[in-house]
Amino acid sequence: MRITDSCACRLLGPGLAAAVLLAGCIERKERITVRPNGDIQFQVNYQSESWSEMYMGDAWPRLEGGWLAVMRSEVKDDGAEEFFLEAEATVPWGAELPSHYEIEKDPFPGTATRFPTTLIIEERRDGTYYHFKRTYAARDWAYVGKVREEIEERIKDLENAEQAAAEEGVDLAPPTPEQQRERQLLVLKALTDFETVKLEHFTLRALRDAVPDAPQDVCLAARTALRAQAGAIDFDRIAALLAEPDDEAREAALDAEAKGFEQRARQAVEIALRESGWVSESRLRDFFNRLEWHREYFEITDELADDQFKITVVMPGQIVAHNADHASGGEAFWEITGDAFRDREVELMVTSRVR
Repeated sequence: MRITDSCACRLLGPGLAAAVLLAGCIERKERITVRPNGDIQFQVNYQSESWSEMYMGDAWPRLEGGWLAVMRSEVKDDGAEEFFLEAEATVPWGAELPSHYEIEKDPFPGTATRFPTTLIIEERRDGTYYHFKRTYAARDWAYVGKVREEIEERIKDLENAEQAAAEEGVDLAPPTPEQQRERQLLVLKALTDFETVKLEHFTLRALRDAVPDAPQDVCLAARTALRAQAGAIDFDRIAALLAEPDDEAREAALDAEAKGFEQRARQAVEIALRESGWVSESRLRDFFNRLEWHREYFEITDELADDQFKITVVMPGQIVAHNADHASGGEAFWEITGDAFRDREVELMVTSRVR
């Protein structure tokens, strides 16, 4: 079960919505051809029903990164639009193989998917061996993702209780406005708990990055300031806004609530850090930069969960060993989803021999 109460997510801002709503998936096909001379051709094909999914989030091959890349779209028979990225690059033997798709101007370097790739060519008495390996680096997720699962369970328990009551005929009448409001408050408070814990984790990690010598009480002071702002949210006011007609005025008011919470939380943490005496102006800037970095990293990790990675590696000669899902002729095939490298690395290995 995934949290899907869009109104509740929206009131706490786009960061929360991006983290907890089920996003559309991207199909990421890659065909890697190893040539006998050691050159490697990379052919990448991405497909998505959402331009924003293709454009935002994880990095992808671009002209600026040395790829021959084309973006295009097609309209299907049902009128829906599909978006495609087609990219290609050839890396000569001995040159560094691509390990990510970021470019220098990306705003959050180091947040995109990492996949160090190597090719070793070994001469033996019985032929030439080609050892290809790609490792999808582990991406931290459980430190926040586990908290979200617990929040989802709280909402799921609420839904199950309502369903059980309906099935038993306890209350078959439509919920009253007061009952609807109480349910909204429960969901809102659950989502606020998630957003608060998430910001806590990001804040503590950013502090360790920017102010590694800060004592423990400084970190705890920042946490306390953040929690105080979460505890001051006026849920009754937000519930009243959600009960109003869905129009531009309501959306503007909800957006103002979200931005107000973000601003107050930021200011409270900043004040706590300044008062500690441990954080200079330059370190404070570094802290907020790292805070945004950790937020971006987690959101990309979250969005990758249901993306389909379909990797084909074409080897010279005969494949003699591999850990692929299956192999046929000189081709090895893997198919994984992005959650496969949450908190653990995933290795793709294949060895072939040319006599």
